[in-house]
Amino acid sequence: MNNKFDVPITNARAPRYLTLILSGIIVLCTFASAQEKEERKEPATIFQGVSDRPFLIRAREVQRDRQMVEVDFRISRDRDGSPIEFRLPVLYRLNTGNGWEFRMQSNFLSYQDPNLGFSDLSAGFKWNFDNRGEAHWSVAGTLEVPSGSAGFAGSSVDPTVTLVFEHPLSSRWNFLSNLSLGMTKDDPGRDYYVTLGAGAQLGYALNSKTQLNAIVLLNGRDAEVGGITTIGGALGVSRALSEHVQFSLTAGRSFSATGDDYQVITGISRRF
Repeated sequence: MNNKFDVPITNARAPRYLTLILSGIIVLCTFASAQEKEERKEPATIFQGVSDRPFLIRAREVQRDRQMVEVDFRISRDRDGSPIEFRLPVLYRLNTGNGWEFRMQSNFLSYQDPNLGFSDLSAGFKWNFDNRGEAHWSVAGTLEVPSGSAGFAGSSVDPTVTLVFEHPLSSRWNFLSNLSLGMTKDDPGRDYYVTLGAGAQLGYALNSKTQLNAIVLLNGRDAEVGGITTIGGALGVSRALSEHVQFSLTAGRSFSATGDDYQVITGISRRF
């Protein structure tokens, strides 16, 4: 039986296309920086994106009478030596009024040799209970049901509650954090156990359309890696292509002996 802790981190090498993607992030940031110089005559404006992609939930609302669809393309490889996994996560958000938002999400279509199929579906609500000042607070509750295809379906109905805090630190810097408490089990014959998730994102707005993000994630007793606590991080860039469309590109990896050797996520958010 293989032990995931026997996999040395130093032996993990990212494929050539990952280097190209990271180079693309640098090029995009360079372009955004050059654009910022042209906008210096304008007042500094914090990035106004409302997307939840790709890791953390934001406290801000979609906007009244609005809905949003967020679609990612995600590539990842685990340190246990399993094949590369390709996923197409989809998140649907609907503002239902009075600070409430309906949410439905799934990794949707997934492929990991030799399996191709659909992932579990998760649905729930988010309540923005304090957005009177600069700081925003929300709480989100979701329920994931084992509705996916063989090879991608979970073994239980998993509830999760997430506390969300978002606060601008200045005209350019902003902070976002999530604290999640959930319940899951690894297979149908086992009892439920509690999972704890936490994440923080520090964002810097190059201008009103482009933001750089640094993210740290913690998962306690992560069911995906056999109930072992993992910590990871990511760097990314978000770009508002228009008033209603946002693009982002993020690359990350696990800092633990288990978890993702690397993952790259790119996608589009569209507000209607």
